[in-house]
Amino acid sequence: MDEIINKQADIMISKYNEAKLVTLPNPKTIKINSLKTYTITDLEKDFQNIENDYVLYIFSSNDFKLSHQEVKQLFQNLKQKNATYHISKINEEIFWSKKSKESILYVGSKEKNIKKRIKEHLGLNGSSRSTYSLYLKDWWPDNTSLVIKIWQLESVFGKNNKYEMMNIIEDLIWDEYRPMFGKRGATFNKKTNP
Repeated sequence: MDEIINKQADIMISKYNEAKLVTLPNPKTIKINSLKTYTITDLEKDFQNIENDYVLYIFSSNDFKLSHQEVKQLFQNLKQKNATYHISKINEEIFWSKKSKESILYVGSKEKNIKKRIKEHLGLNGSSRSTYSLYLKDWWPDNTSLVIKIWQLESVFGKNNKYEMMNIIEDLIWDEYRPMFGKRGATFNKKTNP
């Protein structure tokens, strides 16, 4: 068993060393001052120069004021109205303590079709609530801005292990920021590259 542990640890170390060599490009930053008035047309305009392949994204806010308990109650109310309401996980209260002026809400990545995923998180995807997402339009407080930072990673990876590298980088960022919502490694084991 020790041999297996050592072998797998060496493989992980090698992958993490490869991730250390990745240089992220500057992010595209989208600031939404009023989510209530933000539309699919606005999203299409904001995402017109964003490629769909291998994208890392972070949702944050500089003026988010709801408490952990208030959000738990909001989510509970939403779930009671719709049995198939799949809203993102609320992380432990310790994740909500401010490390800076910016509240990190969610860290995620998407291999394909980033616009569709952002529509889900924003709650712009109609009435469907079957995919785990933030669905911010359903509960986001008025007069609270939202920032989405997007890193297009297609060009920074080598030909091999793009998906795996993207997930390693997402997990490293998640570990540092400890976002208020979502899960670490949510997509890491869903598939592997051939």
